[in-house]
Amino acid sequence: MAAKKPAKKAIANPGAKLGQAIGEMMERALAARMRTLAIKHKCHYLGPDPDPEVGKVDLKLQDEFGTEYNVDAVIANESLQPLVLLESKYIRYKKHNRDKGSWICHAHRSLRNRFHSVRKSIAVLAGSWTQSSVAMIQSARVVVFLVPFEKIAKLLAEQGVDFEWDEKDRDTAVFARMTYERLPLEVKRKIADSMIADIERPFCKAIDSALQSDAVPEIAEVLVEFHADTGEIRRKNFDTVEDAALYLNSVNAADVFDIKGAPTIPTVGERKRRKKRKG
Repeated sequence: MAAKKPAKKAIANPGAKLGQAIGEMMERALAARMRTLAIKHKCHYLGPDPDPEVGKVDLKLQDEFGTEYNVDAVIANESLQPLVLLESKYIRYKKHNRDKGSWICHAHRSLRNRFHSVRKSIAVLAGSWTQSSVAMIQSARVVVFLVPFEKIAKLLAEQGVDFEWDEKDRDTAVFARMTYERLPLEVKRKIADSMIADIERPFCKAIDSALQSDAVPEIAEVLVEFHADTGEIRRKNFDTVEDAALYLNSVNAADVFDIKGAPTIPTVGERKRRKKRKG
């Protein structure tokens, strides 16, 4: 009697699996553009292969403290010094924005502190992202490109994939994933290309400008950071080196760490009034 084949294990979260598949196809579409630009400027592209049938290899970079970060893609110069960092993230629900957004901020800041050759940090954010989360990521000097959830849902609907379901509607998610998996590879590529069609030109322009070998950097801003032996940290920004030097030659520790006028924690009443104004 022939042995029974083990039953195929059901996927715990088919919606997340579908989102991951769509996000990976978008990564491959971005990879094709990045590789072309890297070749144009005689640089090295490190990241996922544009061909979805080629397996994905994890790309890890260490910060100055030895902490490793997975990076989606990097373009480096001939000496393998990174010039461009790319992070692409798909998120369906806004409740995950802060977690994923904070990771991008921390990872890119940490890596740029070590690799001062990096000229551009880029994040392609697909799905549902709030303005506050985008602003947080931009505050880390990351250039952000958005691919709205509505656009993704529309492109999938054109191929018979219902991408708009309630969070607890597992049946629709299962069927959507099965429908997407049955699509020919060329159709999946077409969806991914259409996803990034609106951002392709500014995305490529941002990378192209970062890879210009004849670009001579000029100081745009000077940041001075003070650390007190009692734990306080103070940062000061200056427009020029001369302004920073003048300040450093005239300041003392008491002035630097004077807390008069320092920010305070808002009271409950102030938080309520702020929330009411936003509403």
